[in-house]
Amino acid sequence: MPRTLLLEATADALAAINAGDLDALQRALTRRQTALAQATLDEQKTALAEGARLLRKLAELKRDLAASYGQLDGMRQGIADYLGAPSSAPCLDLRG
Repeated sequence: MPRTLLLEATADALAAINAGDLDALQRALTRRQTALAQATLDEQKTALAEGARLLRKLAELKRDLAASYGQLDGMRQGIADYLGAPSSAPCLDLRG
């Protein structure tokens, strides 16, 4: 049974990455971690290839998120420069 849970959680994690759903990815990775802890050594070996595929997709997601952050930061910097505002990140004053 853990093998099925392990493969399902891995498939769900891959689907979440493809959908860009970080909340679903977190849930799937938590389920996968639990399933891995309960799986036998043979079940873990069977799931190894899918785990490697998941790792590659996570690395791609990390790279894409870093690139998006860089683009957004560049846009923020450009807008701040255009408006003559300081180029540091915005700071909200929440004091009453």
